[in-house]
Amino acid sequence: MTTTEFENIVLQLRPLMMRIAYDFFRNEEEAEDAVQEVLLKMWKRKWLPGDDIKAMTVVATKNQCVSMARKHRLRQHLSLEDAQGHASPDTTDNVLIINEQ
Repeated sequence: MTTTEFENIVLQLRPLMMRIAYDFFRNEEEAEDAVQEVLLKMWKRKWLPGDDIKAMTVVATKNQCVSMARKHRLRQHLSLEDAQGHASPDTTDNVLIINEQ
């Protein structure tokens, strides 16, 4: 994909991506961050002639929003543990184990 082709695709799909991300976060800054991450991944990806770019972009945007929300919740959980005086776990696995218990 050439730079010009990518720019044309971005001009067409960015408004849709922003709507998806904004509907998820209800925050324009977080929506913008999610869209930027997806656009970076799109640029790095090797596209094949038969790829449905719009569908892949919609799915990638939703997945990016979910991923960012999970990371945000994990950071909040760790911050709460630190504020309560508990030792924070070293890994994500430990956090998941503690949550399950």
